[in-house]
Amino acid sequence: MDAQSRPSRRRVLALVGVGTAGVAGCLSDGGATAYGPQTAVDLTGNGSLDNASTASTQQAFASTTPNSAAMRVDGLELLDHEPVAAGGYKGLTVRGRVRNTRQRPIGYVEVRTRFYDADGTQLGTYLASTSDLAADTEWAFEVVVLESPADVASYDAGAFGVPP
Repeated sequence: MDAQSRPSRRRVLALVGVGTAGVAGCLSDGGATAYGPQTAVDLTGNGSLDNASTASTQQAFASTTPNSAAMRVDGLELLDHEPVAAGGYKGLTVRGRVRNTRQRPIGYVEVRTRFYDADGTQLGTYLASTSDLAADTEWAFEVVVLESPADVASYDAGAFGVPP
């Protein structure tokens, strides 16, 4: 390996630091403390999908893969949230607000929701995300859920972030 193709010491240290932060995030509680208590779901309206076409559209809007770098961030507050059985192509959603109380922006914000059946079995995780949440601002989010409202007994929600 010649001097030009060899990584610089600074680059190696930066990569080791990123790897260490990633492993630390994996070894921690996974940000579970950022989830609030489970909330019972009592929906009025059916929130069901009318046909295969609307079900396909709903899947296109639903996010189910959390960002592995997102973690609990001080100053990121989940202000409120509620399940809504909207019907149409969105079906079941969770709407709410998150606030960045920090004096600097947060580079990436994710609201994760976990849904449970009447036996307490987790049915799925769904999320909404945004980038560059400015200092001292709120974000109104909507999480599209692929579960049938009839199958859902409760859910919990948490706000996670990746500072810039």
